[in-house]
Amino acid sequence: MGHEVPTSAGQLGAGSSCDIRMRHGRGWPPLRRADRQSVSANASRGRAPGHDPGLAQPPPLGSVSTVPVELAAIVGLTGLLTLTLLALVVSRLQLRRARGRVAALESELVGSTGSRSRRVTGMAVKAVVETATRVREGGISGLLVSSIEDITRWVTEDRATILRNAAPDGTVTIFFSDIEDSTIHNERLGDDEWVRLLGDHDRIVREQISRHRGHVVKTQGDGFMVVFREPVDGVRAAIDIQRRLDSLTASELRHTQVKDRIGLHVGAVVARGGDYFGRNVAMAARVAGHAAGGQVVVSDDLRRCLGEVADSESEFDLEPGPRTDLKGLSGVHQLWWVRCA
Repeated sequence: MGHEVPTSAGQLGAGSSCDIRMRHGRGWPPLRRADRQSVSANASRGRAPGHDPGLAQPPPLGSVSTVPVELAAIVGLTGLLTLTLLALVVSRLQLRRARGRVAALESELVGSTGSRSRRVTGMAVKAVVETATRVREGGISGLLVSSIEDITRWVTEDRATILRNAAPDGTVTIFFSDIEDSTIHNERLGDDEWVRLLGDHDRIVREQISRHRGHVVKTQGDGFMVVFREPVDGVRAAIDIQRRLDSLTASELRHTQVKDRIGLHVGAVVARGGDYFGRNVAMAARVAGHAAGGQVVVSDDLRRCLGEVADSESEFDLEPGPRTDLKGLSGVHQLWWVRCA
């Protein structure tokens, strides 16, 4: 019937041509030399038969390809970079236009100086409001406009404040004051008593400022920054403050005789956020720095403005002060002392 298959090594003859396989033609085909070499190589490397490292192997089950995710991220970043570049180009164009507008208005301001006519008020105010560089004095560092929106918004912002406190030509009188030797007084009295004294002092100063139609811009410690519409009002307020402080008895200011140093200057300024900035603010602060306790010092510009007002020369007694440099400002400046007695 059929062929009998050996089932053990003992049944295989030594001369059998089958060895461990079925005879040729009755089972698996014999291995070729290349096949035998491949099997031996894979076995030595611990690989399964038929494994070819040169061929792409399918991913293991359960793995997820990251190629689509990475591609989407690259596309998204490219789009974001493109939008950023477009925004920068638009911003540069807007900044260039804003700078051109500022330069044009500054040239208008130069053409309008030297006249106190009401006709130029609007132009002068508009020009100074849009000045791009502002210097803040009284212990506060310079401030530079940092956004395009700020520049373009200055045309209307705080114009009402300037018009309310400015003279017909758009200028204001700037007043700075502080207490001489305030640190020494504070050390002697202690913090609590010093704060009470400051309250009494500030009440006196504010009374005279209000009486002469001044506007308190800010206070810092024992110092005041004030603006007046007219130079005569600023000088009158300064004189009355000195006289009032000088007339106080020792008990009225907690047995401490305080003396204020006051300086005034007049000129165009920049108003923004209820504050004032510009070269003329710096000038007023430097002028005040040359006053001693109980003194009022004014700039030569303010002295000339007083001369334009009828009877002001007879009302105020001015003496020539030093011709001096003012820190941060070019030129030599003539200062004037105002007698307060």
